[in-house]
Amino acid sequence: MEEDLLDDFQASNASEKMVHASFQKRLLATGIDLFILLGIYIVSSGLIIELTQSSFIYAYLELISFISITFYVAFAESSAQQGTFGKQFLKIKVVNKQGKRIEFMHALGRFGVKWALCPVILPALLFNNKNGHGDILDTYVIENKPGING
Repeated sequence: MEEDLLDDFQASNASEKMVHASFQKRLLATGIDLFILLGIYIVSSGLIIELTQSSFIYAYLELISFISITFYVAFAESSAQQGTFGKQFLKIKVVNKQGKRIEFMHALGRFGVKWALCPVILPALLFNNKNGHGDILDTYVIENKPGING
C-alpha cells in the first residue's frame, strides 16, 4: 500500500494541523518507558542469571538489553499505535511530515540519531522548545487528538 506523498506546500499545511507535543511531555513519556524497561531488565536479568548460571550471557546482558530496547522503540513507533507505552499513556504519537505513521527503518534510524546526538539534542531542547531532532529526520511527536491529527 503506497501512500501519496505531499508536496512541500501540502506538507506545510498538514503540519499546521499537527499539535506538537511539548518537550516536557516527551521527556515524561521517556521516563515512563525507562521505568517500565528498567523493571523488565531487573526481573529478566535476575532470572536469566539465576536459571543459566552462564557468565557468557551475563557478559553480554547489557548489549542484549540495548538491542532489545532499540527494537522495542522502533517497533512501537512504527506500529499502528505510533508510540511506546509512555507515549501512548500520554496520548502522543510519532508521525512523518505528512502526519502519517513512520516505517520501521525510519523509526530505527530515528532511535539511532536520538541516541547518538543525545548530548547535543537534550541541551538544545532545554533552551529551545522546538522539535530538535524532528527537523533532521522529518518526524514529529504530536498530540494524539482525533479530529485534529486524524
